[in-house]
Amino acid sequence: MGLSKAARNRLDEQLVFDEPEFEELLRADGRPLLSDGRCLREAELVEKLTGNGIAMDRAWLWKLSREFPSSESLAHWLLAHHELSAEQLRIHVDWVWVAVECLWERWCSARARFEHLEQTIHEGYVTREFDVAEACRMWLQAWEQMQRLYGRFRFDTIDDFDECLAGLVSVPAWAQDLIALLKLAAEKNPALIYERTRICEELAEFCYDCFGETPSAELLEPLQNEIARSRSQTATPTRRAA
Repeated sequence: MGLSKAARNRLDEQLVFDEPEFEELLRADGRPLLSDGRCLREAELVEKLTGNGIAMDRAWLWKLSREFPSSESLAHWLLAHHELSAEQLRIHVDWVWVAVECLWERWCSARARFEHLEQTIHEGYVTREFDVAEACRMWLQAWEQMQRLYGRFRFDTIDDFDECLAGLVSVPAWAQDLIALLKLAAEKNPALIYERTRICEELAEFCYDCFGETPSAELLEPLQNEIARSRSQTATPTRRAA
């Protein structure tokens, strides 16, 4: 399975930081990074699209962002809708995704998309190294965002969702890390035991949708064991008869 543009961009941004010669290769090819788009004004981003025959304004993006789960899928649709190939553009084709993603960030930031979900998951991994409580907050927010996208776009299984997200970490693997992090955080904040149980139960429901020897289906039995243990921890002790 390939990586999404957001995941590849994250790797490329790190390579530019670590290996300056890699940036020279990118510039020679005309390929932009997401950080390039974030430096531009809205009018300049719109011009990247309209100057190449792709209609775009705030109202149009607001409408389209309801119909696509990611800037990447919307960018692909825009090229097909306008019957444009990479060779017909006066810019590198990746500018279409970069411009759409940057405009989505500014104009429709409250609307869930894969790019933001992938970014929040990544930032949670960085944050957990020095602030477990904040990483839990970020990942619980990401979990809610994942559920909204899963339901709105009617994915059949969590594996289908994971394939479309195409992040650096698989969704089943991240979910297990979230459950482990909540267990660690619950040592200082026992209320998180309930959140951990909820996540286990919801992930188990996703696993019920999977058939065959899929990674998420293999999670089901361990999850059921975790749920049983969590419930026993939160159960109210029964008073013994006199």
